[in-house]
Amino acid sequence: MNETDRDSTIRRGRTAAGLSATGALVTGAAGLVGALAAVLAGEFIGGGFLLGAAALAFGLLANAVYRQ
Repeated sequence: MNETDRDSTIRRGRTAAGLSATGALVTGAAGLVGALAAVLAGEFIGGGFLLGAAALAFGLLANAVYRQ
């Protein structure tokens, strides 16, 4: 593997990691907004499920960021 191939592989890995982090942030934020809307509409079970989805998204993101 030459130098340009290695740099390209590293760049692809960073891009994939950035897209994954962005997706987790978007999913978590959408879950929080959806949960708030559901609770305000009186749908407490749906709001709870959406809070669980947001917690899972943010938890997986935190695990990926703080893993050594």
